[in-house]
Amino acid sequence: MFRIVSFLVLISLVIYGAAYKLREVPAFARFFSSDANTVEKEFAWPPQLDSEYPDLELVDQTGSTTRLSDFRGKVILVELIGMPCGACQAFAGAHRAGVFGGGKLQANLESIEAYARRFGEFDLKDDRVVYVQLLLFNDEIQAPAAEDACDWAEHFGMDRLRNQIVLAGTERLATPLSQKMIPGFHLIDRDFVLRRNSSGHQPVHNLYDDLLPAMGRLIANAR
Repeated sequence: MFRIVSFLVLISLVIYGAAYKLREVPAFARFFSSDANTVEKEFAWPPQLDSEYPDLELVDQTGSTTRLSDFRGKVILVELIGMPCGACQAFAGAHRAGVFGGGKLQANLESIEAYARRFGEFDLKDDRVVYVQLLLFNDEIQAPAAEDACDWAEHFGMDRLRNQIVLAGTERLATPLSQKMIPGFHLIDRDFVLRRNSSGHQPVHNLYDDLLPAMGRLIANAR
């Protein structure tokens, strides 16, 4: 009887210890991903304004793993993309390159490159800039494959050697919350801090009146 009681006490202590450890894990969107498109890396999602951006490690259009914080010191524009989204297709340049896959085209929008020149007075090909297209959903509204990043980049002429990066998201990022962030743009400063959030249909910052002018100023100060 004594052995049985001792065994039950030991099991209770193990269960209590495990539960205590679980309470120590941050409750808000913190993951250890082992998806095919990413290395095992801790990150938080969604990004928080005026905080360091999630240090995503994802497969880019060349099939290599890219770590977002490797671009610290540059001004980074992240475009959040659902591949069938008409606005995303337009911002990516579908008026010039044509619609990709089964997507649509929002006719009243130009490319983000045109808007950058018009409202921010800068060129996305500036060597102080890193332009990242983060593919969150494919045509089936699922996480994209690495091949999707390659095909998207080829279609829209995104050149990895010129700091034009296309990243394939993972199932960890393909959430209902992410759907509400599309179409969207995030501005990250040279300290890798999110400074403007123009994502979703009710953005915190207006893309044309706020984000792009702010980005132009950051680039000018990076001389």
